[in-house]
Amino acid sequence: MESGITETRQDVRKRDRQHVEDMMNIAELRIDIEKVDNHILVNLSGYLNADNDARLTSLMLQHLENVDGGAILECGNLEYISSAGIRALLMVGKKMETGRKGVLVLVALQGPVRQMAEIAGLDKLFAVCDTLEQAEALMKP
Repeated sequence: MESGITETRQDVRKRDRQHVEDMMNIAELRIDIEKVDNHILVNLSGYLNADNDARLTSLMLQHLENVDGGAILECGNLEYISSAGIRALLMVGKKMETGRKGVLVLVALQGPVRQMAEIAGLDKLFAVCDTLEQAEALMKP
């Protein structure tokens, strides 16, 4: 009888460990940045939150030093954005404005990310496009 209880406890512990690992994977943000003509293209996927907003800000500002046309943020695979993520975009946008580094364009905002962006007023501060082609057209000199 005792071994049945031990197995059950082990199963519960294993499930709990797996749940913690799954939650850690969910909280990740993938950032891919490439220089395209006079701007940078930033592909975001995953979750933009307080755990990774500083990394995004730092990477974007670093890459923006080498361009003068601005940045396109491709958000089609961004699943979540927290208030810290909103703050990061506002900080980058402000530094771009003061450094005359072009415009910040948000592309393919979806579901909850679009809702957060609209609630925060990002759609009034930055250009928002449905497609990458539309955003690229805004970047042409």
